[in-house]
Amino acid sequence: MQKIIDIQKVGRFEKLTAPGSLRFSQVTLVFGENGWGKSTLADILRSLTRNDPDIIKGRETLAAGGRQKVLLLIDGQQCAFEHATWSGLRPCIAVFDQVFINENVFSGDFVSHDHMKRQYGLVVGAEGVELIGQILDVDKRLKEVGQELKEKDQFLQATSAALNLPRMNAAAFAGLPVLDSADDAIGEKEVEVRRASEKEQILAAALPQALPVPTAAAELTAPLGRTIERVTSDLHGKLKDHIARHATGRPAPVAHETWLETGLAFDATHDCPYCGQDLRDRSLLDLYRNYFSEAYKALAAEVKQRRQTLERYGRGDFRQALTSKAEANRASIANLKTLTGESIEAALDIRDIAGRMEEAAAGLDRVFHKKQEDLVSTIGGSAYQALARQWDEGRAVVGAYNDEIAELGQRIERIRRAQVSVNLEFPQERTGAATGAQEAARASHCCGSGRTRETSR
Repeated sequence: MQKIIDIQKVGRFEKLTAPGSLRFSQVTLVFGENGWGKSTLADILRSLTRNDPDIIKGRETLAAGGRQKVLLLIDGQQCAFEHATWSGLRPCIAVFDQVFINENVFSGDFVSHDHMKRQYGLVVGAEGVELIGQILDVDKRLKEVGQELKEKDQFLQATSAALNLPRMNAAAFAGLPVLDSADDAIGEKEVEVRRASEKEQILAAALPQALPVPTAAAELTAPLGRTIERVTSDLHGKLKDHIARHATGRPAPVAHETWLETGLAFDATHDCPYCGQDLRDRSLLDLYRNYFSEAYKALAAEVKQRRQTLERYGRGDFRQALTSKAEANRASIANLKTLTGESIEAALDIRDIAGRMEEAAAGLDRVFHKKQEDLVSTIGGSAYQALARQWDEGRAVVGAYNDEIAELGQRIERIRRAQVSVNLEFPQERTGAATGAQEAARASHCCGSGRTRETSR
């Protein structure tokens, strides 16, 4: 710096105009009493070299009009501070004063890391500052890791004591074999402990029951394709002609053949069991007896039994059985899941399946009614094929539900057998070991380079 031209409203210098002949030489001594402006000159130079206007604004002279202004001559060029901004040449000036000491060497009663870092900058430059910053970052991280390691070591010591195991430090723990599926292992053990604690309830818990499965359509409809071998076509024709001659054309409450067969059970020694007239010609009765053989009666009973089965669907018996058992099973499955963790997703749309079965049953019953009217004649499968398929589809849904129920029952039985020898009672010194084991396993997640480790027993 060669000359101070002008200073206004900065600290002690409300308005300083230096003599024109006053210039700085290679070495210039400025001296004066405390409070006479030496520090102000140092702050002006620091503000200039750092391009920090706040330093000068912080030293604004109070109770004086006008604006702050500084005008310096450096290397033949002017450097001006006006309107809170520096303009002109920006020289590199080192100011060694109390501010420098506080920032770089000493503050209060200790030397901080920041002081040390700035001293490196003085000695080895910008590269040194970057390196010392890295050193300090590493040192900080080492301290954090050391504290974390200390906490983990304390945790391991406490866990080992709870498990009655030899004391284990973090280094020994890090050397344990790797267990990649620690979460799964912990989950399995927690399930085992829960099951063992609920052993009595598991043994007494009700298992879900299978739903009633309808008879297969092939077996159900088998009588429709049967005939009676010993009933000749001649006998069949005569009976049909006789019925046709006496039919009124109105719907009969029971099948005509059934009505005729029933009449044979009455004593017809002298009078007709049907109209009460004296029977002198018994050929008609002989015809009936030959026609309604044991084979005929067996087939008639089978057809009747099938119609009774189908009628139960029409009354809603099947729907009610599904509803009551499915509701009981839902409660049983929920209870078993709570006790054992085992469950299934078995679900049944009762309204849909029962509706389809009832519809198929009504259609099949109409086909069986035709068969009952004429037991000797067979009914082809085309007359009821679609109904039989609908019947079997509903049957398959119920069967699939029952398969899931059975599979769950097998799993529960295996769990029950496994609980027979389980005992959660611990000696006094082992109290809390189960909990400690779980904690030790969990510790494997937070010790040893972020890897999952297995604790040894």
